[in-house]
Amino acid sequence: MSHEQAIENLLIAELKLMGVEHDVLTPIRSKDGVHVYRVTSAEKSYIMKHFARPADRREIKNYEILNELGIQTLRVFAHTKASLLIEDLTSHAQLRLASEADMSDTEVAAALARWYRSLHEKGVAYVQSYGDHLYDESDGLTATSLSLVKVKTKTSNLPFWTMLDTNLETMLQLNASLPRTLTYNDFFYTNMAVKHDKGEALMFDYNRLGKGFIEQDLRNVTCQLSDEAKSAFLDAYAFTPNRLEVLVCDLTSHLFTLTEAVKRKSFPLWAEESLQKLKDGTLENSLHALVRYNERSNI
Repeated sequence: MSHEQAIENLLIAELKLMGVEHDVLTPIRSKDGVHVYRVTSAEKSYIMKHFARPADRREIKNYEILNELGIQTLRVFAHTKASLLIEDLTSHAQLRLASEADMSDTEVAAALARWYRSLHEKGVAYVQSYGDHLYDESDGLTATSLSLVKVKTKTSNLPFWTMLDTNLETMLQLNASLPRTLTYNDFFYTNMAVKHDKGEALMFDYNRLGKGFIEQDLRNVTCQLSDEAKSAFLDAYAFTPNRLEVLVCDLTSHLFTLTEAVKRKSFPLWAEESLQKLKDGTLENSLHALVRYNERSNI
């Protein structure tokens, strides 16, 4: 039996557990133990996601959390402990998959901002009550992970690392002191659905949904928007930056990116900007600014 046939047999067994009949299973993608298939039954079609690794199955729970909070998601028709069956946007009457052009569309950006504001506003109370188990990118910033960045990027000679060793505890404490809410953490237009009239937009694929702070989550979005779309997004969100969040994010966002990048077999393009900021002294300046802020706050 081929690997593909074994996966298909597994998905058929999962569909039986859901009580869902099917005519055709069509593979869309399989990567890192997440198998995505289109399920066709009579004139209906669905998207099925199966998570081979238990850690990835948090996405199933995340759909439940968002629905309980009244945050718009794709409709979930059924699920097991390891699989989800959700709406197929290719045959949806009101929603469509986003395109790269949407990253420059001010209407789409404003609609997306409303979704993010709902997520952040409703997520505060949830995180305060139930957030202990949630994914937090900040957990990836440790002395061990940062030491690996230093070695893998061959930047051990940079003064930044000496300064970070001295101030690591301060950086982590300031990071931990920031108020948490639900954050999406993984923005890319291929994970976005847009209403045909552009009045609504929402994110799906919630594997990295967790807790974090607003500045970080909004940067994750706006860095990929055109200047006009970014302005429309921030206007619709009505965002007022928090000085400490800005200073922490200036530093930790790039450090987290680098900790993720050095786990790969080859250094990814999406981390090149962060590596450059490490090498050209930008991160050292950000660390200086954070330390000065902390010193002034403690006077």
